[in-house]
Amino acid sequence: VTVLTSARRALMPRDPERALREPIQKLDGLREDLKSASDNRLDSLLGRLKEATILHEAHHPKRILQRREERLDQTSTLLERASKNALQHSEDRLKRLASLVRTLGPESTFARGFSITTNEQGDIVRDAANLKQGDVLETRLASGKVFSSVSETRD
Repeated sequence: VTVLTSARRALMPRDPERALREPIQKLDGLREDLKSASDNRLDSLLGRLKEATILHEAHHPKRILQRREERLDQTSTLLERASKNALQHSEDRLKRLASLVRTLGPESTFARGFSITTNEQGDIVRDAANLKQGDVLETRLASGKVFSSVSETRD
């Protein structure tokens, strides 16, 4: 009987709560480990989903069109600025050339007291030796014209 009683005591401790506490604690630890593992896995999957969402948004046709529209606006602005600069440069150059033409042109020469004489054909007379008696000449002055005829020539 003593052996049987001892065996019974070994299998059934006096404190049944104590006998259940260890497996419950072990079960609680396993539950925490499982929760932690599932939380980690869920966090990992959420991170991958967020990366995929960002990548998808970056390559979404709407976003691609927005970037191309922004690039087009920038290019248009640059082209407009370059066109204005080129036009301003051309205007400045034209003004300089017009001023040069005025300076070197016949009006400037007339203003200094010079004139241009042409024969009946409109050719400029450069040499009196090319004229003969009776030729009709037109002389242009700073203001107006004078018509004359050759009576004699001298070298």
